[in-house]
Parts: sequence; C-alpha cells; structure tokens
Amino acid sequence: MDSHRTPASAQSGPIPPAPAPHPAFVVVCETDADLCRLAGRLAGAGPLLVADLSLGSWRGHWLARELGRQLGLDLPDDRGPVPGEAAGGPPAERVVAALIDRETMGDATVLAAHHAAVAIADAARRQGVGAILIAGPARDHGWMAEDLWLLRLLNRLSELTVAVAVPADAPLSPDELAPAEPPIAADGPVAPTVAQPADPDRPGLGWPEDLADAGTGDSRQMLPAIAGLAGAALILPGARAAAAAGCTEVPANPPLWQRARTEALKPVADRRPEILSAGAAAAFAEGGWRQSLRLIEAALPATADAETRGALEAQAQAMRIAVMDFAGAADRPDPEPGLSAPLRRELATAKAWGLVMTGRPAEADRLFGEARALATPADRDPMWLYLLNISALAKLRTGRIDDAFAFEHQIEARLRSFDPPDWHLSYINAINLARLHRQAGQIPEARACYERAFAITLGLRSESDQLYLAVCQAGLEQAEGRIAEALITTLRAALHWLSMAVPEALAPRVARAMGAVPGPELVARVDDYLLGRLTALLEKIGPPFNHLARDPAEDGPRWRRAEGNTSGCTAWGGPGWGVLIRPRPMGEDQPGQAEAGRDGGRLGALTARILARLSPAPMAPGDACILVDGGFGTDVPVRLPELIGLALRQGCTRLRFRDRDLVLTAAQAADLLDRCRIGPGPGIDAIDRAADGRLAVRFRRVRPQLVVAADDPAAMALTATDGLVFADLQARTGLDRSVLLAAVRRLEARGALAVAVPAGI
Repeated sequence: MDSHRTPASAQSGPIPPAPAPHPAFVVVCETDADLCRLAGRLAGAGPLLVADLSLGSWRGHWLARELGRQLGLDLPDDRGPVPGEAAGGPPAERVVAALIDRETMGDATVLAAHHAAVAIADAARRQGVGAILIAGPARDHGWMAEDLWLLRLLNRLSELTVAVAVPADAPLSPDELAPAEPPIAADGPVAPTVAQPADPDRPGLGWPEDLADAGTGDSRQMLPAIAGLAGAALILPGARAAAAAGCTEVPANPPLWQRARTEALKPVADRRPEILSAGAAAAFAEGGWRQSLRLIEAALPATADAETRGALEAQAQAMRIAVMDFAGAADRPDPEPGLSAPLRRELATAKAWGLVMTGRPAEADRLFGEARALATPADRDPMWLYLLNISALAKLRTGRIDDAFAFEHQIEARLRSFDPPDWHLSYINAINLARLHRQAGQIPEARACYERAFAITLGLRSESDQLYLAVCQAGLEQAEGRIAEALITTLRAALHWLSMAVPEALAPRVARAMGAVPGPELVARVDDYLLGRLTALLEKIGPPFNHLARDPAEDGPRWRRAEGNTSGCTAWGGPGWGVLIRPRPMGEDQPGQAEAGRDGGRLGALTARILARLSPAPMAPGDACILVDGGFGTDVPVRLPELIGLALRQGCTRLRFRDRDLVLTAAQAADLLDRCRIGPGPGIDAIDRAADGRLAVRFRRVRPQLVVAADDPAAMALTATDGLVFADLQARTGLDRSVLLAAVRRLEARGALAVAVPAGI
C-alpha cells in the first residue's frame, strides 16, 4: 500500500477561496538537510513552534490543532452541526436551523481561524516563541482553506516569523503563498534533530502520548525530528517516507480520523464505507468540509448497493449545500430511478438547489417539481416548507413571480398553525416575501415584510445581520425617494462594516446582497459598494453634502467594535446613528496589535466626514478611533436616549448629539440609571420557571438556552411583565447598588435583559 498517495477522488471539486498569507515566506526544501538548515536559521529568534502538513490535513483546522496543542490550547473549541448524518442524529429540521444560525454569525471557517490566530498569537507571545516552522503539503495533498486563513490572520495578529517549507513539486507554487525566499545557504546553521518514536504512516507531528493511546506496537520507529514545544516533533519528511515504505503494521486503536484516512487509501474493493461516512461526519463537525467530502468521495465507488450509495451521495450533497458549494452540488448526476422516494427527493432537491444558485433555474425547476411530487408533507413539516421556499426561487428566476408568491404564501399560511413557532422558517419566509414585493414594485408591502423579519432577529443580530438590515432599509428608502433617510441607513451599514472584527467572515448571503462573494476580494468589493452608494446619495442630496464626496481623501480614523478597552470615549451621534470616539493611542497602528481595528481607506475617511457634517466631531477624525456598539444584537443608537444608554453602560462622561453637548456627572448618571427600565430582552421566546425557582430563558434563534439562578440579583426583572425601573428593582431586592448593577449588566450582555433610558430626556 502506498500510504502517501491521496486517491484520485479526493482531488475533485473546488477548494474554497482563501487568501494568500503574506509575509509568511516559502522555502523550497528538497532534502531533510534543507529543512534542518531552515530550522537552524529560525531558531536564533527563540523556541520554535512546528507543524506538519506534509501528508495533508485529515481533520478540520489541522494547523490550528498542531500549533495550539504545543501552547496548551484546545483548538478549535467548537463543533458545528452536521447535515446528512446517519440515523440516530437530531432531526433534519434542527440541523438545518443550526446551520442557518451558524451562517448568520458569518463564515465559520474564517471565524474559527481568527479565534485560533488570536489565541495562538497571545500564547506564543507569553511563552516567548521565536518563530513558526511549517512543513507544507507534498505533491499529492492540497492546502485546506482553514489552514491558509490561519496563516494570513497570524500575520495580522502576531509579529512572529512564519516559514513554510515545501517540496519542489508542492501543490501550490510559492507565489500563491508568498514570495519565495532564496535557497538556504549550505553553510548556514543547522538545527539539531532528536530521535523521536513515531508511526511513519501517521500524518502530523509526533507526540509520544499519541503512540501510547493508539497502541502502535511494532509500527513505532525511531525517526529524526525537529523539536517543537511541549514534546512535539516535526518528523523529517524524507526519513518518514523511507520508513513508511517498509511499514506493514497497523495501529491497534487509532482515532477515527486516522481509521478513515486508512480506508480512503486502500484499494477501492477493500474500503469500508461506514468508517468513511463516520469520518466524514466527524471532519465536517470540526470545520473540515473539504476533508469530509474527500472521505465520502472515497466511499462512493466502494459501495455496490444503490440505496447505500444514494445515502452517501445525499450526505455529501447536504454538506455541499451547507457550505454553499453550489457548483459542486449542481454537477452531480440526477438521482438513480430505483432509489427510495425519500432519497430521490433529497437528492433531487440538493442538485436543484445547486442549479438554481448557479444560474440554471429551468433545470432546477424541473428537479424541484420532481422532489415535490415525491413528498408527502405532514401537518408540521419544516423540511417540506424549506423545499417550497427554494422552489419559489426557481420560479422567480424563470420569470414566474406569481408562482413564487404562491409558494411563499403557502409557507406563510402553514407557519401560522405552528405551535411553538418556527422562527427560522418565519424569518426566511418574511425575507423572501419582502424581496418578491420589492421586485414587484410593492414597496409598502416589502417594508412590512422586512419589519416582520427583522423583528424576529431583534436582540439576536450578528454583525452580518446588522449590516444586512441597514442595506435592506437603505434600498427601501431609496426606492421611495427618501434620499436623506437612505443616506443615514447606508451610513449605518458603513459603521457596521468598518467596525467588523473579521470583515473577511461576512456572511455570504450579506456579501451577495452587495455584489461580493467570499474570498480574497470580498473586503475590497464591499468597501467599493458602500463607497459608491454613499457617493451617489451625497450627489443626489446636493450642497453642502455633495462636496464631501469630492474632497481629496484625507486620513481617516481607526474603526473597531466597542469591545474591550473603551476608556476615554465620548458618545457621539445624531438622529439615526451613534458611536463612541476617543483619541488613538500612540503605537496602536503597529503590526500585531489585535485591537488596532481598521483604517477603512477611502470608505472610512468619507464615512467620518459625513458624521462630522451631521454632528461636529469632538476631535479630528484622523487622530481618532471610532468604536461601534451593536447594542447586544439590536443596533447602534439612533436616538438621544439610546446614546445616553450607551454612555451609561460604557462609563462615558461626555456626549455630543448633533449640536448638543452633555456632561454626565456621577450624580446625573446615577439619577438616569435609577429611571432606566429593566425588562426581558427582545430576543426572548419564552421563560420557564423550574420547581426550584430557576428560570430557563429560551431565545428565538442563535443564542443557547440560559438558566438563571433563583437567587440571581436581577432575576426579578425577567419576570416583571412591563419591567421595573432600576430604583424600584433595587428597593425590592434590597441589594447594594453596585452588586445589582453588575448582575443587570451581566444578563444584559447575554441577551436576557434590556436596559432602556426613558424617552423625553
């Protein structure tokens, strides 16, 4: 068995777009001696972190796992929902709902890579790491998107030198990663090697405890390696290959990912599809969707039974749809006619979904019709309604808007009978009806449907949701000729966009609404879209606003979310918007500063100029950092009471609202807080009280259930029908003011409570 070759089926399908990491440098290392010289060159900066991708990535976020483990980090720390799993998993509608929630938070691959990069950069700094050395994949293996994203984000968040050693026949040329370094000098320093007990056929770093857990027995050999941290060892690739060539022993108890890899590399007739399917589900849950498809594709030719093969195909198609690989889903064959009706319906739906999303709506409409004909919907059947929903899109794109309306109204009528409500479907149905009304020129009806949809997400909105809300509202305002209102809502969109911690992770549906797609050009395309919209609106409004877009570009502020340190901020706003602003500390722009935020380029500079025209800026924008607060899933402040509420929460003593300056003394802040109304958060679906007095807070979407202890200082405000003013809540509980306020703020941050400053101030 050639254990170092990936089966041909693993190479099919697109690899999702990912950025080129820079300035991580690439060095072609043709021999183990070259790799040792590269390690010797890096070792002068301090201890090395190492990673081994030479045999490919066989789990999601492989690079993050290997780097994190050496630093004592458990990465990644999140398991996602898995579509298309075998019997015994959660119902399909619950998996779909979880996938919808996951997508609304943004691109999960990029977000997980960002989380890992922050943790690795911080731990490496604390532990004195000098550099990172990565053995890149060999010819028969490819880079995974999550590993490439981690490389780029490490560069943004860390000052560590990152070197990627690749063989001469690497799957990506050096230019696709970074400028290639000149060859390592033959007389340079050479890193010492250690003798490491290892299984040469097991990908990745060598760890003594892994060998013991897997029961490797006679497969363990002593191999030369470059030492990393915490006992990790980077086995020299040449020595590994030579040892693997003569290795015939199989570990007695390998982990699932290794068993699945072993099956994928066997001759087709010897593969066990059930292990490959289980390994695919595990890889998908870990964020390795490309690895999961590689395993399913290895299983398909090994399956003689048509129904089993169809189930595997359905598993793969569900994964493609979940990660929006619509082209991959569209390119699969039609369902085999002899399959069971449920399986044919599932396969027809998946392929049709791919077709309608890749510009082939007529073909999609035919397959959706076949899928509907194979269904027998129950009274409460969310999957049937999801099928009607995507069928409506095919009708719309084939020019039959009346048929699309009919499907969406059928969904709407069914949803009215659901008890409890299905909030995910209700949101999607309202959004799609809004789009249809908008396309039909029925703007008031579109506005009503958008309001219904966004009421469902109030208090639960992600950064992507908040941006999408503003973009949709701006489109409605402009369609009705309300240009000033369209400018303000587009301005809010720019505020949310410029302050995103990881703009590359923008949810794909939101990116598409602005003419962008996930990938390395996403940020530039969204910048251009919003810049174009603001410029056009300023020109329509005329003097003096149109001159803002014509002024030469000037230095703009830094932008970030209002998280972490907000000391020294002034609350600044006007009708329809509100932010925090503070002087930019010296050195904040240096590389590796995770809290630096974005400079925003031309879009950021223009946005700041518009804000200053609407309300005189408390300081020169070029010397400032503007912080945007999303209001725990609601929105930025749009009225003076909301701006005061933000100032109270963030401890600001100065406010500017339009041309009105306010200074909050300690006594005034205390008086305002006493008058604030504390009540249940807007995203709550229901609150259940257990026999022991604990409160179970269930949210409509996204947030997991929250259990509040019976003796929680702020629990009383959760069950008050109209809420309680803070002074009344303190009087009823008899608690110290600071203790009660801390409890209220803690539940507010988790979406369970809302704190409202009264109107009329």
